[in-house]
Amino acid sequence: MDDYIREEFLIDPFKTNWFTPASEILKSVKDTGYRVSGDRLCSMEISQTLQSLGLQREKKRIGQSNPIWGFHGIRRYF
Repeated sequence: MDDYIREEFLIDPFKTNWFTPASEILKSVKDTGYRVSGDRLCSMEISQTLQSLGLQREKKRIGQSNPIWGFHGIRRYF
């Protein structure tokens, strides 16, 4: 799982201003070919992996939308 995430994202636990929604990470991991039975199981693996790398999980409101789960310290390569 770690390799699939690092293929698409920069990870730095000290960059707390970086925030990426968990749904975006899930979609990216699945698009790169990671196969697991069900989105829930994949989301749990992502969460466990990112937390072991020192990232903080948070429910955050972006604009006027409903709060969404995501992680600080991760962003896409651009």
